[in-house]
Amino acid sequence: MFYMSFLNFSKEVASDLTLSEKLNQILTTGIGGYILVFAVLALIWFILALFGKVFDRKPKIKKVETVAAPKAEAIPDVPAPAEQDEKPIVAAIVAAISAYEGKPTSSFKVVSFRKKH
Repeated sequence: MFYMSFLNFSKEVASDLTLSEKLNQILTTGIGGYILVFAVLALIWFILALFGKVFDRKPKIKKVETVAAPKAEAIPDVPAPAEQDEKPIVAAIVAAISAYEGKPTSSFKVVSFRKKH
C-alpha cells in the first residue's frame, strides 16, 4: 500500500483533499521513506557483516613441537661504562640549537635532555 501512495503522492496532495488528509498523506509517505531507507541500510550492514565473517577467517596454525636450545655458557658480568662528563654534550646541543634558531646562546637555557637508543 505504501508504494501506491508513494506513486500517487503528487496527485493526491494536489487534489481536493482536506488539510488533515493531505498531512496524513505527507506523513505516511515520509515515514514510509525513512523506514525504507533504514531497511536498506540494515540489509547493507548485514551483508557487510556476513562478508567480514567469511573473508576474515584466520588460517589454522599447526602446532609445532619446540626443541630446547642448548644451554649457553654463562657470560661474565661486563662492567658498566664509566660515566662521561656531560658538559661537552650539553655545549654541543646548545650550539646546535643556537645555530638552528639563529639566536644567541644566552637567549635560552637547556633544562634537560635524554638519549634515545
